[in-house]
Amino acid sequence: MPTAPTGVPTSLSLLQPINNLTWNEVDCSRRNGLITGYTVMISNSSITYNLTSTERYIILNDLVFDTVYIISVAAVNSAGRGPFSDPIALLLHPSQSSVYLSDISQTYISTSTSNNGVIILGVLGGVWLILLTITFIYFIYYFLRLQISFAARQAKTDEDIAMQVCTPYDLHKTELPSEENEGAYEECEAPPDAVTDDSIYDL
Repeated sequence: MPTAPTGVPTSLSLLQPINNLTWNEVDCSRRNGLITGYTVMISNSSITYNLTSTERYIILNDLVFDTVYIISVAAVNSAGRGPFSDPIALLLHPSQSSVYLSDISQTYISTSTSNNGVIILGVLGGVWLILLTITFIYFIYYFLRLQISFAARQAKTDEDIAMQVCTPYDLHKTELPSEENEGAYEECEAPPDAVTDDSIYDL
């Protein structure tokens, strides 16, 4: 019973200027039958897609300059697809030939994974900071409300105490009678039949 290939294509390289990706055949002992085609997996920081080829090469179209692509190839026979080869990293420059970065392939993959982790941590940190800010604003608002309520109760208490204080009575000074008033008072008090010394002598 046929099985899928257990070997992988080797020696991936890119030929310029037409972005022609080529590779070597799978080792004969690991083909497990006739190789009918190849699957090329291409990925960057935002997308991953597969291409198929019946030859040991493929022209890569629609690549974006200044973007790192990770590329790997798998062989296919009548039983299915075999494992993908070790990925290579490819960086395209507008002013020069594409740069083959096989020495940083694993580093780039690890860095991409780390960058994704950093982005997730950054998002979580931002959400935590927003929640902390909202909580801080709420506590300030609540504290101000308490202060205003306390001040209002204190003012009401002071007003009630002021209303309970008795109004002091005014002391009115009584005017003492003067000498003229005393004389007039004495004249009024004299009896009508009083006889003075002058009236005796007139007789």
